[in-house]
Amino acid sequence: MNPNLSMLTVHNLIHSHHKSWNWDIIKYISNEEDIEAIKRTPLFDTTTEDKLIWPLEKNGVYSVKISL
Repeated sequence: MNPNLSMLTVHNLIHSHHKSWNWDIIKYISNEEDIEAIKRTPLFDTTTEDKLIWPLEKNGVYSVKISL
């Protein structure tokens, strides 16, 4: 794989100036199944900053509980 491709993020797959998918890159790096899934993924006109949405435990620490 091209070293530059290993550094791609979703941000790189979107034309930021007109909020559309960058199909040239997507078709180059993706298989047909992934391309179809991306086609069904809408892009929004506005963006917001990332934020933590899971609350901390009472002791102030975030934890993951797994049940089988």
